[in-house]
Amino acid sequence: MSATPEDTATASPAWAPVPAGKRLFVSWIPLFRATALAKGIGAELYVPSPGGGSWPAPLRYLVQTARTAARVARVRPRDVMFTNPPFICGAVLVVLARLTGMRVWSDTHSGAFNDPKWRRLSALSGWVLRRCRGVIVHTPVLVGEVEAMGGRPIVVTNPAAEPLERSVVDQPKLVATLGYNFDEPVSELIEAARMLPDVQIVMTGNAPEWVRQSVPANCTVTGFISRAEYDAHLASARAVVCLTTREDTMQRGAHEAMQYGLPMMLSGTRVLREYFRSGIVWVDRSDAETLAIGLRRVWDEYEELGAASLAERDETLASARVQVRELNAMMAAGG
Repeated sequence: MSATPEDTATASPAWAPVPAGKRLFVSWIPLFRATALAKGIGAELYVPSPGGGSWPAPLRYLVQTARTAARVARVRPRDVMFTNPPFICGAVLVVLARLTGMRVWSDTHSGAFNDPKWRRLSALSGWVLRRCRGVIVHTPVLVGEVEAMGGRPIVVTNPAAEPLERSVVDQPKLVATLGYNFDEPVSELIEAARMLPDVQIVMTGNAPEWVRQSVPANCTVTGFISRAEYDAHLASARAVVCLTTREDTMQRGAHEAMQYGLPMMLSGTRVLREYFRSGIVWVDRSDAETLAIGLRRVWDEYEELGAASLAERDETLASARVQVRELNAMMAAGG
């Protein structure tokens, strides 16, 4: 990829030119993908605190802008990558790039295109993406979205591409990885669990109060837990459940399950069907009855499904490592 005039920046006297090779990854939201991708490209990960958690978004963004600028001034990276959304982080970095000469890259999630909160600001997001050396996306489906905005897409589906070991526990369970976002059929999942009192389900993520109050006895809501605790749940799961109503949304939890070679119950979206092939129970609707049928099947057939998932794991993770190597080569070449 060649640089455009917008990509080329000159250093001002206040900001010395950056040394070659140093990389910084800025994510205004703590995400495992950001951690994994930063590790994959050899970058320092920086997640600036937004200040008070109850502060309005504009005030939080102002605090994170100041802290991001301070970290860039201190680290002086040659390349900086950011998580999008929010594109506002990228806008800050694009402006700073004109002062420092650093190269800006975006790891853009599907929410930038299909979440109503961000889709209505697509013109501003496009302005940022056009000024990035490359726009990393999770799936080939999003390549066209980036190109339509004038960006340069690079597909890196799963930066965490190392196999992990399962653990054995006495009490079997399914693990539903949840963010309690608008595209997740959480209430339907709760009703499905109620139909299957013998199926134990752990629901991860910081659940809202209505979820805590409505789950049946066979569901455990973890709330906020450490990464180590989350990994322990995955490693000991009989299977993993990942649900979305959005066609173009990749599921982080499904990638994590793949690392363990676990069977999964997944929404039958085009993106997930393109990437995951074996050891899957697909659900093509999100009503409680359909989910209950899927939960029962993945619970009862976990051994056969798990063997199929393990057989596919090495090939899938090897392909993911190739994508990360190609990204590193592109960044080393400057885009």
